[in-house]
Amino acid sequence: MQVSIESCPVNCIYWVDREELALLEFLIQPQLKQGYGVFGQGWERTANVFMAAKTLSKQLRQQAEHNHNNGKRKPYCFYN
Repeated sequence: MQVSIESCPVNCIYWVDREELALLEFLIQPQLKQGYGVFGQGWERTANVFMAAKTLSKQLRQQAEHNHNNGKRKPYCFYN
């Protein structure tokens, strides 16, 4: 495997953690681009999949923390 990485002429093989793999595989898929006008719609890929993965991971982590903090049970009185 290391020989393949070192001999790649365009440096497109990277070591990644298993936890990152699913997110990277999702982000590398072409995404439908919103079109405006006649020629605007199509498919596009993320320019830097590693930066996109880092950003998306951070957003998901912040959303999970927000949901956790707002999801705490609060006392409620039925006899008001």
